[in-house]
Amino acid sequence: MYLDEYQIGRYEVTNQQYNQCIQSGTCKGFVVTDKLDHPVVNVDWYQAKTYCGWVGGRLPTEAEWEKAASWDVETQTKYIYPWGNNAPTPELSNFNGNVGDTTPVGTYPAGENGLYDMAGNVWEWVNDWYQSDYYATLGDKASNPQGPEKGNVRVLRGGSWNYFENYFDNYSRSAIRDYLTPDFISNYVGFRCARTP
Repeated sequence: MYLDEYQIGRYEVTNQQYNQCIQSGTCKGFVVTDKLDHPVVNVDWYQAKTYCGWVGGRLPTEAEWEKAASWDVETQTKYIYPWGNNAPTPELSNFNGNVGDTTPVGTYPAGENGLYDMAGNVWEWVNDWYQSDYYATLGDKASNPQGPEKGNVRVLRGGSWNYFENYFDNYSRSAIRDYLTPDFISNYVGFRCARTP
């Protein structure tokens, strides 16, 4: 799958950053006075999109997000996890309740691509509508897929701090997907922004 050049945030958007958008009158929500360096949560897809537009960007497409999470540009290698092919551990990611809440962005080591928290901490909104077989129908020759044109739920990527599963490492894989209605808010969903240079 081919993607044109794009840029994606090194970190998830923090409470401190989102507070500035609220104070400007552009974004909605309550100003958070603690955990300023933690990822912003309790923001729906619409507000995530609004924030990204406010800073001159956009939400990444699902394809952009996955490539950023799993692809090492220097070695031209696709990895299972953002940090490589080794299974997740509490030293690599905030997942499976090992902390019990969000952690400050950048607490854990960067992935192979230099990005932080692409697995764990919070699920991240992306731009696409969800369709279970969307990418399978495109084949491997697709260029810049934007996701289905319509739908009922939006895609989330990256897993989060509170996913308790016996097979928890599945939620840390760069290929894992989930979905929620775009008006859903939660303490385990946040986002990061992207832009076209």
